[in-house]
Amino acid sequence: MYYVFVAVDPGPDPPARAGLHANGLPVNSKALNLSFASQNLRSLNISTKNRITRDKIFAITREKQDIILLCDLKLNSNIQKAAVHDVEKYFFLNGYKLYHNSKHSTRGVGVLINRKISHSISNCLCDNDGNIIILELNLDVGNERLIVGSLYGTNQNEEGFFNTVEQFLNQLNGPPIILGGDLNATWDNRNVNDNLDVHSMQNIPSIFHTNKIRSLCNIFNLVDPFRALYPNKKDFTYVPSVVNNHNRSRIDFFMITVTLIPYVKNCSISVGLLTTHFDHKCIFLNFKKKPVARTFPIKFSILKENEVSWQVTSSVIESYIQHALLNENYTQGQKDQHLLTLGEINMLTQESLDLKLALVTVGVDNHLDLQIEAIPPQVEELFSTLPGLSFFEELERPEYCNDALFFDTLVHCVRNSALLQQKKIFNIKANRKNALISRIKTLKENYNINSREIHIAERLLNTLIENELKLEITQNKKFEVLNDEKMTAHFSCMAKVSKQECAISEICNDFEQEFASTDLCSSYIKNYFGDVYKKPPGPPFPPDSVQTFLGDTANHNTV
Repeated sequence: MYYVFVAVDPGPDPPARAGLHANGLPVNSKALNLSFASQNLRSLNISTKNRITRDKIFAITREKQDIILLCDLKLNSNIQKAAVHDVEKYFFLNGYKLYHNSKHSTRGVGVLINRKISHSISNCLCDNDGNIIILELNLDVGNERLIVGSLYGTNQNEEGFFNTVEQFLNQLNGPPIILGGDLNATWDNRNVNDNLDVHSMQNIPSIFHTNKIRSLCNIFNLVDPFRALYPNKKDFTYVPSVVNNHNRSRIDFFMITVTLIPYVKNCSISVGLLTTHFDHKCIFLNFKKKPVARTFPIKFSILKENEVSWQVTSSVIESYIQHALLNENYTQGQKDQHLLTLGEINMLTQESLDLKLALVTVGVDNHLDLQIEAIPPQVEELFSTLPGLSFFEELERPEYCNDALFFDTLVHCVRNSALLQQKKIFNIKANRKNALISRIKTLKENYNINSREIHIAERLLNTLIENELKLEITQNKKFEVLNDEKMTAHFSCMAKVSKQECAISEICNDFEQEFASTDLCSSYIKNYFGDVYKKPPGPPFPPDSVQTFLGDTANHNTV
C-alpha cells in the first residue's frame, strides 16, 4: 500500500471519493497516524554557522512533528561539506534525520524525519535546481510505503518546475499524495479584491503558478486541507520583515489526495513566527488521533524565582520536622510553631504568584507592583524566626526512618514542590501569550478591518516566542554538547569578565620572585609552554591508542 507526502499548494474541490485511494483501494488510517509541518527557513546561514543557524534549527525541531518539510536551505552542499555535516549532526542531536537537495548557495529543499520513526529510503527524486525533493519511504510499522517530499516554487514563471513535479509523481503512480511547502503562489485564483489568500496587495503573487498548481491538482486528484476545513477563513503565512509593510499572503500550504481528507484531524498555521529570524509562519497537518504524552522536568530557569526558592526551602525544613522524633530536645509545641511559620510562608508564596498573575492580566499597575515588592521581606523575616538548617538536620528520627528512606522522601518532596511552583510560574508566563493568541484569533474574524491591530499583536507574540526560544536553547543539553570546546559565542560569553583581573607583570619565577627584566619573563613563559606541549620522551603511541583509551565511547554516534 502507498502513501505520498510531498510539498506543494492545495488542490481543487474534492470529489466524493472519501475513504479510497486514488486507485480505488481503501485507505489504511493506521498508517496516517503522523503529524507534518512545513517551514521556509530563510537560509540556514551555514557560511558563517552562527547563532542564527542554531536558533532556526532549534525553533523548527522543538515543534516535535513526525515529518517536517523544509524550503530555502541554501546549504551549498557541493562546497560546504564540513558545514553541512555539522548541520546534519545538529538536526540529529535534536531528534531528526535530514534529507536534502541543496547543492548550491541559492534555493534548497529538505525533509526532516523524526528518529523515532523507523524507516528506510527506497527512492529519492531531486531536480538540479534545489526546488524538489521526493522520498519513497518504507515504514517498518505496518510495512507501509509513503512518498514524502518538499517543493519550493520558483520566483519566475517557469513551466519546467511543474513539468518535473508531474514527471516525478507519475513515476510514483498510484499512492495518495501529500505536498507541502512554499510555492510562491496562492491557491485561490480569484482577483485580488476577492482572494482569500492575500491582504493589502495590488496583485496575487503569480497567476501563472496558481493555474499550473490547479492543473497539477486536477491531474492527481488533490485538495488543500486547510481550505477544505476552513472554506472562508483568512489567515496568512508570509510576514514581511519590514514592520510598516502590511501585505500578507498564504503561499505556504499542503496539498493532499482527496481520499485522505476524512483522516485529517487538523490543518493550521502557527499564530506567530517560530523565531523572528523567519519571515514565513509554520504550517501544520495532523493525522494523529492521540496526543503524545509529555514529561515535565524541572527547568533551570525557574530556580532563580523567589517563589521556587521559598517553596523548596520550606519543603526541606518540613521534611525534617515531619520525620523528627518528639522528645525533650524537640517538643510538640516547637513542632506546631515551626509548621505554623511554614504555613504562613506558603500563603505568602501563593499570594505573590496570584499578584503576578493579576499584574500580567491587567498590564501596568503600580499598586500591584508595590504589593509584590512587599512580600519578599516578609518571607525573609519569617525564615529568620526559624532555627538554621543544621538544627533540623541534628534532630533524631524514629528507627524505621533510616537515612536511605529519609533521603528518598526528601528528594521527592523537594522535586514535587519545585514542579508545583514551576507549573504556576509557567502558567503566569503563558497567560500573556495565550491572551495575545486569543486576541489575534478574535481580531482575525474580520481581518480587513482589524489588520493593523493583528499585525501589532503578532509582532508582540513573535517577541514572546523568541524570548522563550532563547531561554530553551541555553538549557538544551545537546546544545552544550555541540558547543563543547568550540570557540562559539556561547563559550565566549562564559569566559567574559567585566574588567581585566591579572597582567603579565604579575607572573613570577619558580621561587615566586619577580623577574629582573621583561626579557627574562618572556623567556620563562616561552620555555614553560614549550615544556607543556613538548612530545614526551619514550616510544611513540601505538596506532590504536586512542581507540583503547576511549573504549566503547569511540563507537558512539556523537563521536
